[in-house]
Amino acid sequence: LFEEAAMKLNMVGLVGFLQQLRKASQSQLFNSITETGDYSLAMPGDAKSTLDRRSALHLFRLGEAMLRIVRNKNRPLLHMMKAWSVVAPHLVEVIKTFIPFQAACHKDRHVSQKAVSFIHDVLTEVLTSWAELPHFHFNEALFRPFEHIMQLELCDEDVQDQVVTSIGELVEMCSPQILSGWRPLFSALRTVHSSKTDTKDYLLGEYSMGKSERLPSSHSTSISRRFNNVLLFHLFPTFFLSVGKSQAPVFDVFEAFINTDNIQVFANAATDYIMCLMKFVKGLGEVDYKEIGDCIHVSGFSSTDLCVPALDYLHRCSQLLAKIYKMPSKPVFLGARLASLPMKPQERSISSEDGIDCVLQEFDDDTGLIQVWILLLEQLTAAVSNCPRQHQPPTLELLFTLLREVTAVPGPGFAIFAVIQLLLPVMLLWLQRSHGDHSYWDVAAANFKHAIGLSCELVVEHVNSFIHSGELCLQRLRIFSVYSGFS
Repeated sequence: LFEEAAMKLNMVGLVGFLQQLRKASQSQLFNSITETGDYSLAMPGDAKSTLDRRSALHLFRLGEAMLRIVRNKNRPLLHMMKAWSVVAPHLVEVIKTFIPFQAACHKDRHVSQKAVSFIHDVLTEVLTSWAELPHFHFNEALFRPFEHIMQLELCDEDVQDQVVTSIGELVEMCSPQILSGWRPLFSALRTVHSSKTDTKDYLLGEYSMGKSERLPSSHSTSISRRFNNVLLFHLFPTFFLSVGKSQAPVFDVFEAFINTDNIQVFANAATDYIMCLMKFVKGLGEVDYKEIGDCIHVSGFSSTDLCVPALDYLHRCSQLLAKIYKMPSKPVFLGARLASLPMKPQERSISSEDGIDCVLQEFDDDTGLIQVWILLLEQLTAAVSNCPRQHQPPTLELLFTLLREVTAVPGPGFAIFAVIQLLLPVMLLWLQRSHGDHSYWDVAAANFKHAIGLSCELVVEHVNSFIHSGELCLQRLRIFSVYSGFS
């Protein structure tokens, strides 16, 4: 019955069948089973007795039906989309319901693991068998359950590990086919957390024999093998530490994305890529690590091992934005709305007088690229004052490197905007953070002085550059001087 329904029913009948099967699964899991805890974990086809067949989970039948649908090449894409809209929310709600009981019952853990496995198997089948056409975003809906699972308030470490490992395997096998799926993928990774007492293998740099350089990208190194081989570090830590290390396996996902040949794919997910990397810059953990605290050090792990590679990928993102900016035909950045920067009343009055909006409009071509660039710089400037203290020096170095690079591309006007609207307000807020508590500066003074020195050096370089560039920059220099005095 279940096989024939998945293979032969038309779309209306198929959706109705899946909806009824979902209701039966909900009743079985959330009513009778949660009360008695009596059910079989065998797949329906593996049930040995009549009693086992009666108690076999309808969740398994629903997952198997979905897999038969995606494997059926005679069904159009619309059928898969309709079916997934019925099945995927149920898989997520199963995980949400059973997570609180997992610590007490091994069977509950197995149910949630099986739900994640069904999502992984469906994604693998679709990505390897179907090509997403331009202007379609079905892959985004495919990956959305991973995002919803990771965002659950009670998402435990076992579920997180399974989801992150599944993402790594999917990126390794099908990275060119992910396309619109990158956005929810990065949103899922953005919620990864690491406790002080137990650091996950995919967040540890891989230690390799005789190599001190970073290992090759995911195109030449198996991501799944890297996730597994990190376990060797726990067996022979002293030996591996002595021969060098590379970045954590989770960064192979970012490597695959930044190396994509499809510029529109990059443009669609650039904001999610940036925000996800900023999570590693700001520090992982169940506790928010602030600038006055230390980074975590667990079993040879330091959070700077995550911060430094993340900063490198942010730098490569800025370089790619510069290349795209010089293209005659640019893609549209769909996530540019996330980079909107409302102006303060004081700034708005000055800008209307001196024309800062006109300066910025010289570089804004309505593709959203400039807004994404602003988002990148905005996130970095905001992070320098409140990220973990050990993260601040490399973050500051990258920030001022980018502020110098944008003077050439997009140009001096954009560099003025970045200093006035982003850098100087953050420096002022950082100065005000002590709130009269002088002990704050006992730990914060060194990095703050470093930032002040870099800011002064940057301003002097900009002023000298604008003076020597001729008459066209006199108006920009006047705007820069007004804003510098205002800040």
